[in-house]
Amino acid sequence: MRLRNKPLAIHAVVGKFCDHLPFRQQAEIERLGRIDRTMLANLMGRVAFHLAPFIDVLIDGTCLIPTAYVDPLRYHCRRY
Repeated sequence: MRLRNKPLAIHAVVGKFCDHLPFRQQAEIERLGRIDRTMLANLMGRVAFHLAPFIDVLIDGTCLIPTAYVDPLRYHCRRY
C-alpha cells in the first residue's frame, strides 16, 4: 500500500490531532477541493498502517520500564 497524496495526508493528520478538528469540519474547510469525510477517514487509515511499525517500536521501548509516567496519567505496560 502506497501513500499517494502525502501533503493531504499530513494536512489531515495535523488537522485531526494538533488542531482537534473532526473530519466533518475538515471536509467543510476543504469543500472546494471536493474532499469528503470518507476520503479523510480512508487516508487516516493508510497513515495508521504506515505508522504501525514505528508505534510498535515505541511501545516496546516504553515497556522496558514497569511504569511510564505521562503527564498526570500512569501507563502500565502489559506483556502479551
